[in-house]
Amino acid sequence: MRRAVFLPVVLTLMTVLVVPASCARETSRGLISEDELESIRTELAVQACRARLDSLAFELEGLIYEASMENGGTSVIDLLPDTLPVCPLSQQSYIVQETPALITVACPSGHGSRTIVR
Repeated sequence: MRRAVFLPVVLTLMTVLVVPASCARETSRGLISEDELESIRTELAVQACRARLDSLAFELEGLIYEASMENGGTSVIDLLPDTLPVCPLSQQSYIVQETPALITVACPSGHGSRTIVR
């Protein structure tokens, strides 16, 4: 008989303890202000921009290698695809500048640049 009473009591106690714990997780979202949240979003977008710059620089290094193997003297900029990745914040295309010794990829929003030595 005691077991029959004990089980519902334990289940009730577990329910009473679990419900507030799950509610606490929901209310913790309210601890971040909208300004802080926007700041986090902006920082993540800047980091994404820098990662795209790194990726584009890596692709350019591959194109430089291919151009050197062909010995055609082709401009690396001419080998780039028609559409380049864009900055996730400004949606503007990255700026690619080429000199005989260097290629620079820069974010138009000022999030950084990468320079590749030929």
